[in-house]
Amino acid sequence: MPKEPTQLPASEQETQIQTPSLMDKLKIHKFKVLAGVLAVLVFIGVAFGTYKLDQKQILPSPQPTPTPTIEATPTSDPTADWKTYTNPWFNFELKYPPDWGIEYGPEPDNEWVSITAVDFRAPGTIISHGDLRGEDVVISVSRSKERALFDIVQEQAKLEDLKAVTYELNGIKGYLIKRNLPHWVWSEFFFEKNYLIFEIAYAAWWSVDSTDLGTIDLILSTFKFLEEKNCNDDDNCPGGYFCDFGVSCGGPPLEGKSAECEELGTGTCFKECKVNSDCPKGNTCQEFNIPSGDAIFLKKGCR
Repeated sequence: MPKEPTQLPASEQETQIQTPSLMDKLKIHKFKVLAGVLAVLVFIGVAFGTYKLDQKQILPSPQPTPTPTIEATPTSDPTADWKTYTNPWFNFELKYPPDWGIEYGPEPDNEWVSITAVDFRAPGTIISHGDLRGEDVVISVSRSKERALFDIVQEQAKLEDLKAVTYELNGIKGYLIKRNLPHWVWSEFFFEKNYLIFEIAYAAWWSVDSTDLGTIDLILSTFKFLEEKNCNDDDNCPGGYFCDFGVSCGGPPLEGKSAECEELGTGTCFKECKVNSDCPKGNTCQEFNIPSGDAIFLKKGCR
C-alpha cells in the first residue's frame, strides 16, 4: 500500500497567522467599540451644534428697554370758554362768564367827560335804588386834566371815611378803596393811562356771610390793554403825530416852568390837532404835558 506522506508540524509563526489568538480578538472588539462610541459622540456634537445654531437664528436679538416719558398735564384755563369784551374807544378788553349779563356804555362823543364803558352782572343780580343783590363789575372812564390821580382817589376815600392803598392789577399800578362787610364787598380800583382815569368798581352781596370773590377775581385777571403804537421819540411816530410818555403832575404845570411830574409809562403816538374837528370820533383836542429837561411844555393832541 502506498504510504501517506508524512505531515511536518507547523511552526509557531504559521500557527499564529492561521489562528488568531484570544487577545487579538479582544483587541479587535475593543477597537470597534471605541470607534462606535466615538461616532456616537461626534453625531451628538454635530446635532447639538446644529440645534444651538438654529436657536441663535430663531431667537430675536435683545432690544433696549425704552425709558418711560412723563408728559406734563397742561393746566386748564377756567376762562377758556368765556366770552371776550373789547372796547374800541379806550383800547382794553377782558373776559366774562357766558351766563353773565352785559350792558354796554354809550359811544363817547367829542364832549364826553366821564362815561360808564361797560357793566357786567352775574345771573339773578338785582340793583334797585342803589341796593345790590348779586355780583357786579363796572368799568368807568373819565378825563384827567388839572388834578392828580392820587388827589382824586383821596377825595373819594374821605367821603366814606376810608383809606386808599396802592394796588397793582396785571402789572397796572393804581389805588384801591375797599369796603368789607359781613355779607358784601364793594371795591374801586383807580389807575391812569394816556391822561384818562379808569375806575374798575366791583361789588358782591351774599345771602350768607361769605368773602368768595372767585368769579370776580377771574374776570379782573383777564383785564388788559390792547397793543398800541409805542414810541421813544417823535421820529418813531407817523407824520402828524407826536410821542408822549404821559405825565401826572401834582398841579397844572405852567409852560416853560419846572413841575413835580411823573412819567406814566411807555411812549404812545398821538395825533396833533388845533381844534376838536381835527380829531377822530370820540376824541377831543387836548393839551399834553411834554417834559423837556426840567421843564414842562404844553402841546395839543387828540385823545
